[in-house]
Amino acid sequence: MTQILAARPHLLTLSTRLALAFCAFVLVGVSQADAKGPAVRYMERVATELVKAGRLSSRSAFYKSIVRHADTRHIGTYSLGIYLPNLKNGRKRAYYDGVRRFVARYFATQSRKYHVTRVSIGATERKSGRSILVDSKIHLADGNKYKVVWKLRKAGKGYQIQDARVLGFWLTPFLRSAFVNYVKRHGGNVEKLIVALKR
Repeated sequence: MTQILAARPHLLTLSTRLALAFCAFVLVGVSQADAKGPAVRYMERVATELVKAGRLSSRSAFYKSIVRHADTRHIGTYSLGIYLPNLKNGRKRAYYDGVRRFVARYFATQSRKYHVTRVSIGATERKSGRSILVDSKIHLADGNKYKVVWKLRKAGKGYQIQDARVLGFWLTPFLRSAFVNYVKRHGGNVEKLIVALKR
């Protein structure tokens, strides 16, 4: 995982943003009681299991939540960028599972480092094209506050999380920078990335 994030110097910033997104993600259940929108209520339901995973720093618990709630196909497809054609049909399942494991491992690691005192969630949601945006604000023990915007898509009777905007930047472009640069350094071999994601 560190090899992937260290592929470019500026990806240290990515690590910080992912960590802040984690803070909001696992404690999003500590929210305003007057939340009315269905997407907001969905995020609150997701939080129940994520709070437990965060307190336990459990990689397996995060993995299960990611399987249920993250739009991994969208995230993984976007993150491969120009190397998407290099992903063989027979390895797609392994790749998307690797993305889930990569994120779960990172969240479990960050859960030991960041202390959140409170998370506020906006009572309304808004549309952006085909997506739905939900605002939240995380409050850290050191007094810092950060706004996190969640990007969801409708999926059946519920939703799936596609992205998060932290400190004004969407996270998936940074993830794509890490993945694309890693594959580039290995001669366009996506299989090398799949192996690294599952370490």
